[in-house]
Amino acid sequence: MPKFVYWFDQLDRSDGSRFGEKAALLADLKKSGISINEGFVLSPKAYFEFLESGHLREKINKLLGSVVKSDKTVKEESLRLIRDAINSQPLPRQVVEEIQKNVRKLATEKTNDLELTYSFGPEESVRTASKLTQSVVSNKKTLIDFLRKLWGNYLETGFLENDQLETLNLCGRGVAIIFNQSIQPESSGMVYTKDPSLTEKSRLLVAAKWGLVGPKQGEHQYFDNYEVDKINLEIIFKNIFSQQSQLVQIEGKLKNVPVAKSFASIQKLSDKNILELARIGKQLESRFGFPQEISWFISRDRIFVSDTRQFHLAADLQTQTQGRIGEGLKLLIKGSPAFPGIATGIPRIIKNQKDLSKLKNGDILITDAINKEFPRIKKPAAIVTNGSGSYSQASLISKKLGIPCVIDIENITDFFNNFHYAITVNGATGQIFSGGLSPSQKSSISYHVAQKRRSDNPGPSAQTATKIFVTIGERDLASELAGKEVDGIGMLKSEIIFSEIGIHPKKFISDKKQKVFIDKLASFISTFTAAFDPRPVIYKSSDLRSDEYRNLKWGEKYESFEPNPLLGTRGGSRYVINPEEFELELEAIKTVRNKFGHKNLWLMLPFVRTVSEMEKIRKIISSSGLHKSDTFKTILLANIPANVLLVEKYLQTGIDGVAVSLDDLITFTLGVDRTNSDITKKFNELDPAVVLSLEKVIRACSQKNLYSSVIGQAPSLYPELAEKLIEWGISSVSVSALSVERTKKIVSEAEKKFLSSKSHS
Repeated sequence: MPKFVYWFDQLDRSDGSRFGEKAALLADLKKSGISINEGFVLSPKAYFEFLESGHLREKINKLLGSVVKSDKTVKEESLRLIRDAINSQPLPRQVVEEIQKNVRKLATEKTNDLELTYSFGPEESVRTASKLTQSVVSNKKTLIDFLRKLWGNYLETGFLENDQLETLNLCGRGVAIIFNQSIQPESSGMVYTKDPSLTEKSRLLVAAKWGLVGPKQGEHQYFDNYEVDKINLEIIFKNIFSQQSQLVQIEGKLKNVPVAKSFASIQKLSDKNILELARIGKQLESRFGFPQEISWFISRDRIFVSDTRQFHLAADLQTQTQGRIGEGLKLLIKGSPAFPGIATGIPRIIKNQKDLSKLKNGDILITDAINKEFPRIKKPAAIVTNGSGSYSQASLISKKLGIPCVIDIENITDFFNNFHYAITVNGATGQIFSGGLSPSQKSSISYHVAQKRRSDNPGPSAQTATKIFVTIGERDLASELAGKEVDGIGMLKSEIIFSEIGIHPKKFISDKKQKVFIDKLASFISTFTAAFDPRPVIYKSSDLRSDEYRNLKWGEKYESFEPNPLLGTRGGSRYVINPEEFELELEAIKTVRNKFGHKNLWLMLPFVRTVSEMEKIRKIISSSGLHKSDTFKTILLANIPANVLLVEKYLQTGIDGVAVSLDDLITFTLGVDRTNSDITKKFNELDPAVVLSLEKVIRACSQKNLYSSVIGQAPSLYPELAEKLIEWGISSVSVSALSVERTKKIVSEAEKKFLSSKSHS
């Protein structure tokens, strides 16, 4: 029987392609211990089930076939017939009952209101569908009417906005619906983990106001602004905005209401909440590896995060490309930079929704005022608009699409009227030139930008004795990170690789297609080994939990349900119970090392519960033909206290060292559930029990001249911990890409301090 409803704790970061990026993000935030407004997702399976019942898909496709290149009257009549077909089609009983059952579970005494959003896949924007009461959903008839209307609107939107109806496949893409609790906030705002003013790169900005942040209220100058030192988590500066009105939700509608005089000019956040938001900002920047723009709200003194996205700053590149792009090109006009990048294309004037048919992929979108729906069907090469403000709709859309944007140009549509030649847009400087750039010119500019970045951020000139590794899993970052001053990859995350392959390993085994899986895995790993060669790349073998395996295609067939997957069959236990899966990974490693010639690949073994388990795993590795050598090391990933308490015994099994997964070790040592926001603050890297565990592991490895490492952000955040790690004799630390330069400076200083103290003693 198909399953239609998934709660956020049943999803993870890799589920964006199945349920939309918004649902996957909320699930990931929850698993990181960050509070979100609770909810669940109605799978696209429900939409497809609806289409299949009563041959609705066939009816719609038949009606669509009749309107290709037809006039407006025929299209409108066909649309009416499609609406009638949807409204007369019963919903599958199981879908309705499953929604109602989970809505009752979601409703609480605090709120009976729900907020619904829907998205059509990872490339689509998320749209607010409705705000409604739990009583509407509890009533079978009103729920059916609501879903029909929502799915009908989805079909109608695609029908009206697409001018190429002969290629339109309205029934081919699913729509995921998110059911959230609707919470009325006391205050809300954003956290920018990189100060938008760029006055201090080591500061982050918290912006706050009473009530809701509305769709046109993104400019942080209309908020209280609190600048926080990212390193020490200290409030540096406060700018309090006098707020006369606030946006609230009343009976499902947004309304502006006056702010009480006694609250208008006071600080919108307590110092405690400012620092907590700063801590969350640091956590998310570390998790995603890039500066973040985080949307948050507070209700009953509890902080909720509703969204986070990569934050780009136009000013980062403004001086780097200044002058270079204009070489040989005539400057036409200049506006304000809103999003960096360089693009060449034909300017296309779009004044309203009807003009969208003129826009072709790769055009430069020219408009006076952009509507958020404009770039949904076609992707322009750049956006140029009369709109203002670095947080304008144009800027937000360009960030999402990753294309250059220039704003603040008056009468822009008049300027480019009857202009039929290519132009080049420099989103970093706001300049627009006549003519186009050749690929070699673009490459030259990119090279000089990279050179300028290196000269602006040369990093520490002194090399550290302690290796500075990076933790990574995203294939598209391999080449970029290989160009950084890092000594290798301290942990290559297999969970991201398995998610990209997307199919349960046992399916390949069952179909006797093991080589297909091996080749896919080897190809993925070799992207990193080739980029970093000869620096070591330490591949962490699979540590997916059973629920994560179940999320893979065919996963439900091969995985039994476990009540607590965190402590279930995973890591080392799985290798011993299901050696045939582990052997696929070993064969992929052999392919990379022997066939591709990348001898810089090592192996890391996670979640090995006992010494006897490690001995059995070592035998499996040896039987596969992988043997200990100067270029092949086997490292234990210490996730649990048992690895620490018996570290000497583990080392006696013949492994080449131990890397400590700091997050996991803290979780299991302190018994902290990181998904429980009430106790997340007890998650402390400097807790005496954690520090003592680190010392025991590192000293044990150092005494035997074996490899030791710490995987986590703590060495980049706490210089005092870095000093202890150096004193104990650690071999390396592995941090996120964003933390490499800072970690290198901290470790360098710690090494100097250690050598100085030794010379004095």
